[in-house]
Amino acid sequence: MDIRNDYKNGLSYTEIGKKHNVDWRTAKKYAYSDQKPKYELTDPKPSKLDPYKHQIDLWLEKAPYSAAQILEKLEELGCDCKYTIVSRMAILILFRIRQITAAETLKSNPETVKKRMMIRNNSQSCRDENRQLLIC
Repeated sequence: MDIRNDYKNGLSYTEIGKKHNVDWRTAKKYAYSDQKPKYELTDPKPSKLDPYKHQIDLWLEKAPYSAAQILEKLEELGCDCKYTIVSRMAILILFRIRQITAAETLKSNPETVKKRMMIRNNSQSCRDENRQLLIC
């Protein structure tokens, strides 16, 4: 084991930690250990929102609900979750929906996308020829 060899060669715990990218306490632990450290990946834990993901998808496709509104609706359905997890999930779902929408727009009407990109690059704002604000 490299950490044990480094310790036997006279390196300090701090130097060993910097060399192997671990904390000095971890270096000390493995310097005296007879075995190599074992790192095992654990399976991802299920989220409290897993049973409700599909429903949240449907809500966000219909209207741009805030995380607080989604939390209220989930509490009505009996979900025992907090605002933070709901807001993170809503952000991820909205990001995915916007990516899908952008891809569909590009496929269906590439000229519109090119115009928007030209206007955005030229004026550094998201407005069309009529100065209407675009979603960029």
